[in-house]
Amino acid sequence: MKCIYCSGECIKTGKKRGIQRYRCKQCGKTQQEHYSKPRISEEKHIWVKKLTCEGCGIGSIGRLLQISKSSVQRIIKTQVR
Repeated sequence: MKCIYCSGECIKTGKKRGIQRYRCKQCGKTQQEHYSKPRISEEKHIWVKKLTCEGCGIGSIGRLLQISKSSVQRIIKTQVR
């Protein structure tokens, strides 16, 4: 299995809640082979940025884009850096 972060080689590292986990030999990050929830699309990342610039609150953005407030906060935090 290839690492989704650095494309390095991954090895089995145990199970968490019955789901097999893998650890990358290069970067050391762990991951699953299949995730049950899809990632937030790049389109929604762009909308979060636009709505933040317009002065919308975190709760409002979450309701409009149908994502959680914590996801909105995480997106804003990563865009500031």
